[in-house]
Amino acid sequence: MCSLEGQNGEAPEFSKVQWKPIDWVVENIWPAKRGPYEALQGSLNDAVKQWDEQCSKAIDFNGTWSRDASKNEGVVHALIQRGVAPEKATSEAERPYVQKWERKEGDVWNVKTYGADNNLRRDVDYQVGKSWREEFSGTAVIFGDVKDGLSRTTSLIVDPDADSLVAFTTITDIQGRGVEESTRYLKDGQMVLKRTFWPEGSESGVTCKEVFVRDQESS
Repeated sequence: MCSLEGQNGEAPEFSKVQWKPIDWVVENIWPAKRGPYEALQGSLNDAVKQWDEQCSKAIDFNGTWSRDASKNEGVVHALIQRGVAPEKATSEAERPYVQKWERKEGDVWNVKTYGADNNLRRDVDYQVGKSWREEFSGTAVIFGDVKDGLSRTTSLIVDPDADSLVAFTTITDIQGRGVEESTRYLKDGQMVLKRTFWPEGSESGVTCKEVFVRDQESS
């Protein structure tokens, strides 16, 4: 809740609110009002640095991960809600699902996904802290038919279910179908993947959970 009414008897100074980077605010605020914002900038920069350092240590997905389908929760139902036929949804939820994660230079994670035949199916660079575009066209079980790529945003957030309290989250705009949020975090040495899909025009989402085990050679 943001109130634009004047405080302590003063007349209102502002008529609208915008989200802007703190550096932009300090540079553009009236000089007479700049002091408190400069103090906030200093404190915020320190907090961001500490958060980045914590996240760098907390997110260690390096290695090859295989899904343990016996620990699926709601996966078949979630696929059906995406338009997948029940029989296919069941087979997809049980098939082998392998991903190889590798941290690249900067805040980028390369993720390779392999099919049951061990053939490479997708090769994606997740760019943390940015909105980015995956140049993909074809058919994906979770996204359906994709013609012009996927608009995605990846960030690190607080998640109380994670051992480190830090989770790796990606929001994907699925053209004409809805929005998906995928959240990954480490729990008891395993990678947990929670997906929530909001169909186009719906205010309620469908959530499922998958668990991945890191290959011993990657440990």
